[in-house]
Amino acid sequence: MKKCSVFLFLLVTLAAVGQKEYRIEGKVRNAAGNTVVQLLVWAGNMGKVIGSDTLKDGRFSFRGKLEEVPLRMSVFVEGDSALYGNLSFWVGEPLTKIEGDKPCVALWKVKSKLRQQQEENRFVKNSARITREYERVRFDKEDEYVAEYKDQHSKHPKMKDYPVTRLFDSLSALKAEADLKILEEQAVLSEVGLERLYEHARKLRSPQCPPGLRERVEKLYLRLDPALKTTARGNEIHIYLYPVKICEVGERLADGLLFDREGREHHLSDYLGKYILLDFWSRGCGPCLMAQPELEELAEKFRDSLHVISISLEVSEKGWKEAIRDLKGIQLCDFKGEGGLIASYGFDGIPKFVVIGPDGKILDKWTGYGKGIFEARLKKLCKIYDGENK
Repeated sequence: MKKCSVFLFLLVTLAAVGQKEYRIEGKVRNAAGNTVVQLLVWAGNMGKVIGSDTLKDGRFSFRGKLEEVPLRMSVFVEGDSALYGNLSFWVGEPLTKIEGDKPCVALWKVKSKLRQQQEENRFVKNSARITREYERVRFDKEDEYVAEYKDQHSKHPKMKDYPVTRLFDSLSALKAEADLKILEEQAVLSEVGLERLYEHARKLRSPQCPPGLRERVEKLYLRLDPALKTTARGNEIHIYLYPVKICEVGERLADGLLFDREGREHHLSDYLGKYILLDFWSRGCGPCLMAQPELEELAEKFRDSLHVISISLEVSEKGWKEAIRDLKGIQLCDFKGEGGLIASYGFDGIPKFVVIGPDGKILDKWTGYGKGIFEARLKKLCKIYDGENK
């Protein structure tokens, strides 16, 4: 018993050694007394709220421990209609100070000795005027923008002008140009530059991609440190620059190295012989989470003829394990985000579903979830609902 206690003590001690304490102290001027400040931590594109504090005399604070630094975080506010937007910053020093004296939260001042934060401050300062206008317009005209978006993406879009969308696009273009110029002035790109470069790389898949953007992104990518190129973010940028061949219906499945909860290696080819329903998802996606109960029911009901395989777009092993803690079934991950296996099936949003036959041929793929969608699709493809197999 005594040996066991010593062993447990050593485990706790070793875990603590790998953690670094952080403290965030903030002061906001002229804010409402009931204003709540929320703290998020980022892993790739996934943000998770890890703290909440109500302003007292205009002050808020957070403290905790991190296993990895530097780490990107954000704060946003609730309960004060005069404040809008959110602030992104980097944590790695024991103390980070935030001063809020503007209604645009994205322009609050962050004081830190951390190199990454000082670089972030340069980006923020360089595009402050544009950011202020962009965030204010988004706050004031959000309902109009959403209405225009729905109209443009409806089955029968109306041929008319979209003034709010046009304004957003013009402000976004100005901010993007300001960021690109700073990136191009830097001799070496850090984690901060990598995040900024990723935002530009994502635009390469858009039909409205600005002329010349690909060449500018590629030059910046080639200047990246090799270590950054091998990160999930670096891999995502690579996929946007040099897209992989997208597997279409009727073709052989695309495969790759995947890991389960225990760290064991898997390939999709391991599951051939039965039908496969791939579910590409993320914990930050509402429809993805809504689909999980129906997917679990499907896996149980047709366990003799169908494998339901959920592949997360998480890039953090810890974050992924937290996300699947209460989920059943075959849960796998390649930790490459948008640049992982999903790219071979055409990343156009999530949840994305792919149906594969027992012989490895792709039978169907689609994006989006609605209750009953699986039954409607699978009945036409493999007849598992009445016990028949193609």
